[in-house]
Amino acid sequence: MKTKIAIFIIIATALTLRLLYFRDSLTFSWDQARDSLVAMNIWQNDSVKLLGPNTDIAGLHHGPLYWYLISPIYHFTSGNVWAVRLFLIFLNMLTLYFIYDLAYDLFKNKKVSLLSCLLFAVSFEAIQYARWLSNPAPALLIIAISFWALNKLIRGKAWAFPILLISWGLSVQLQIFMIYQILIFVTIWVGIKGFIMPRVTRRTYIVSAVGVLATFSTFIASEIKFKFQGTKSLLGFFKAQSIFDASFVEKFTSYIDRLAELFFLNIWGINLFFAGFMMLVTFYLTFQLMKERALRNPMLFLGIWILSPIALFLFPVPNAQYISIGALAGIIILTAYYLVQLQKKQSVLFLIVLIIIFAGNVNLLFSKGKEGDVLFTVQKQMILGDELKVIDWVYRESEGKPFRINTVTAPLFVNTTWAALFNWYGKSTYHHMPAWWGVDQSSEIPGSDIPFAPKTDVDWHFLIIEPIATSDNFYVKVTQMLEDERSEVVERETFGYFTVEKRKITQEKEITTANIFHKIKNTDPRAFQ
Repeated sequence: MKTKIAIFIIIATALTLRLLYFRDSLTFSWDQARDSLVAMNIWQNDSVKLLGPNTDIAGLHHGPLYWYLISPIYHFTSGNVWAVRLFLIFLNMLTLYFIYDLAYDLFKNKKVSLLSCLLFAVSFEAIQYARWLSNPAPALLIIAISFWALNKLIRGKAWAFPILLISWGLSVQLQIFMIYQILIFVTIWVGIKGFIMPRVTRRTYIVSAVGVLATFSTFIASEIKFKFQGTKSLLGFFKAQSIFDASFVEKFTSYIDRLAELFFLNIWGINLFFAGFMMLVTFYLTFQLMKERALRNPMLFLGIWILSPIALFLFPVPNAQYISIGALAGIIILTAYYLVQLQKKQSVLFLIVLIIIFAGNVNLLFSKGKEGDVLFTVQKQMILGDELKVIDWVYRESEGKPFRINTVTAPLFVNTTWAALFNWYGKSTYHHMPAWWGVDQSSEIPGSDIPFAPKTDVDWHFLIIEPIATSDNFYVKVTQMLEDERSEVVERETFGYFTVEKRKITQEKEITTANIFHKIKNTDPRAFQ
């Protein structure tokens, strides 16, 4: 009964913290808009997707699994982003089960299992993943399933073999760099079981092979269809760079910094320096306990798991925050074990430490949560609450009459975010769309097929200026100059980091990329300062 009550409290805590600032503090920028439009399109007229979201390497794509995962939610809620966020939070919370069971299998201690779940429930980084509308987010659950299945396989459960390989393939679908984890699984297996193959039947091997091939089928098909575009892009990327493009010391330092940051964002959120110190203490204790027969295997399992992202840092891969996602759950389980040992010896100190951990993570959530998914976004302050305020103001100022819009966006000249927002929120709330009066959107731009209103004779025009990804407002000024040639500012309003100009149309004049660059070329640079 005590265990059930504890589990209920943990689940309630996890859900409460993940729903905090649920409605407004949702990062919704180009990536999220693209994903929503592609996911909706799967149900409407393009059900087969071989390529998923772009990676940071041009020409290389993740798998399309994320789009298929969110597609029915977007479809049946008519594009409601909050419904998708709630769905991803639910997936994130399923991780609690696998963390609980894995921790119990490793240490045969319910306190370690419960404390692992509690740490995951309050972890600031885990909460950020739960609320982030992007393809890496569900990988947190899939990775936990992979290591859970690996541990079951080590313990002789043959049925875990296909689960391990299929979950690994699904994690690669969500984040292609997760392919490296097969090496980690092999390393853990060899470290614990030695150089022997898993004892499973031939049928299990066949099922596992078919399963993992199914998860890689989109990569195989896309490579064949697009003439090995992904392979060529990846080879070109490594050819243009060098594995030795930075000294080993620099790479190792970067890796240690990221590990310390993982301990900070998931456990010791009160102070980064203290988190780094506790990381060193944790590793020292872990290496010492590997010498003990009873604890060798669980410590080896968790130690290799936590250190595994070093395989990525040794190569010139894009240094995104989420490349260390594979180690998150391992750090939480290992820390829970040491906290339980502390509780056995110093219960008062244990409570103090637990309060510090809770306070640090909740403080990060309260101080950063309103800013959206701050750990992962490049274009900061693209908050849905502010975007919807922009749309409400625009419709209100137009007094129910037809109007036109133009936007200054990142990426430049790409109206995907506002096409998605006006098509979902604007049209459903106010029952009509504005006319688009900006740079023509090519057919390759997501949202280019969304029907805006025709350019009829109207009085009002609105220029929406996003928080630009850099501090340079060069293109903002150029666009405003060109807008001044066809309209005059009547009112200017700000919402968060967005600026909206209400303009009175003075003449019919299109804005194109050509006349934007012409204006740049023929304007005194001092005018842009």
